[in-house]
Order: sequence, then C-alpha cells, then structure tokens
Amino acid sequence: MEVLYLFMGKVSRGNLFRNPIFHLFLIAIVGLLAYANTFHAHFQIDDIPIIVENPIIKDLNFFIEPSKAKAFNNAILGYDTFKLRYIGYLTFALNYRIHGLNVTGYHIFNLVIHILNAILSLLVCDADAQYTRYTIHDSR
Repeated sequence: MEVLYLFMGKVSRGNLFRNPIFHLFLIAIVGLLAYANTFHAHFQIDDIPIIVENPIIKDLNFFIEPSKAKAFNNAILGYDTFKLRYIGYLTFALNYRIHGLNVTGYHIFNLVIHILNAILSLLVCDADAQYTRYTIHDSR
C-alpha cells in the first residue's frame, strides 16, 4: 500500500470520495459490472482462428523456441502475426494451458488486465497532477 500513498497523496479520513482506496474499489466494481455478462459468452469472430484453431497457442514450446512456429505461416495464424503479438499469444497459450477452451477463463483474465490498466491509468494521471501541482507551487 505504500506505493499507492506515494502516488495518491495523503488519504483524507473525512471524505470517502477523496480516499484513493475507494477510487481503486470503484474502478474494480465498475469494470466487473461492465464485463460481468461476458463470462459465459462464446468465442467471437476472430477468436475462432486465433484461439480455437491456433496450433501455436496449444504448445508452450513455441514460446521457448519461437522459430519452430515458422511451420504455421498463413494469413491469420502465421509466424509473422505470432512475432508481432508474442505477449498476446503467450497470454492465450497460458490461458489455454490452464482453462483449455473454456471461454470464462479467457474473459476473467481479460477483465483483470483491463481493471489493472484502468488502475495504472489513474495512478499515472494522479502522479502527473501531483507533479504539476508541486511544480507550479515551487515556481512561484
């Protein structure tokens, strides 16, 4: 929690809306509510070739030795796409290893990534605001 206080400043005990923990909780709740109906949805449009039919994500050895994936070089699943989206494909491979083709696991992982990015954005914006506030006060 020390990192949060470094970025978010002091926690105001009198006002809930100024409490950074409340902001983090609010982001998580809004994200969960926004994506809650997707947990049991089926794979969509590009998910079929990229996840369901993709032999690269079904074998983690391709991530240890990426050159072995050159055998799969077609338009959607190709080696070039694999090189460009290595981290994305790695998350699909780890999801496949843990959940197989159970779509709920993929959606939960995606939700966690989105919530963490929203929290990171809040922290970056707040750090920028804190820096700007101190810079303006120091220059006077």
